[in-house]
Amino acid sequence: MEKGDEVKKGQALASLDLREYKKTLEKKLRDYSKTRWDFEQYRDDYDVVGELDKNILTDAEKRILEKSQFDLDKAVLDVELTDIALKNATLISPITGEVTDIGDLVAGENTNTLTNPANITAIDFNSLIFQARVEEVDLAHIKPGQKAVVTLDAYPDEKFEGEVLQINRVTQKNVVGGTIIPVDIKLDTNEKFIVGLNGDVQILIEEKRDSLIVPRRAVHREDDSHFVWVVKNGKPEKQTITVGLLFGTMPAMRAAKLDPIDALRYE
Repeated sequence: MEKGDEVKKGQALASLDLREYKKTLEKKLRDYSKTRWDFEQYRDDYDVVGELDKNILTDAEKRILEKSQFDLDKAVLDVELTDIALKNATLISPITGEVTDIGDLVAGENTNTLTNPANITAIDFNSLIFQARVEEVDLAHIKPGQKAVVTLDAYPDEKFEGEVLQINRVTQKNVVGGTIIPVDIKLDTNEKFIVGLNGDVQILIEEKRDSLIVPRRAVHREDDSHFVWVVKNGKPEKQTITVGLLFGTMPAMRAAKLDPIDALRYE
């Protein structure tokens, strides 16, 4: 097994020296056979056909038979435990993917899992996740299935499409102590992806056409309506608007007479 090798789910990646495990299992099976023989012999000697309490036996005879039953049960457990240890001595890949790290492992050499544990890392590059950190105030707008576009620092001029896969249920803290929520973005497969790259994500919350985004402090309220001050010929003119989605501190709005090139007046 080397870095870059392809592995299949269920494939053996590495194993401890199995000779000792196999010999131990063989010994336990022989012990079980002997204990089983002794158990059957005791029952024959005391002419036991059914349960002990259904037979006329002395207390000493019952104790001998009970001990033989305990010995047999112990032998069965010894075999089962040794079989489990033998199966766990082989490391099985839980996924189909590519081996990216084998640590200090060398084929043919033994390792001690207690004093020198070694890990093998395999990654499925066909199911990579970009984890975004969403601020608490924006969480209500995020839902699984929404489209997303990721821009990676390593490829600033490229955009990678994906969608919101999952919103994690445990919050984290950012560098300034604010609460953030990890959101998993499933990306389309791309050979350029490398685990650990940083970037930004834009999530399409809702699509609104013919709308403009303005600073929140430019929007004023009067009774049940909203308006902005638009500079026309050097003079401010009140323009009624309809407020829609909020992007951080920037609300989207609609206005019949408002143009993207119009200048807004606000403090």
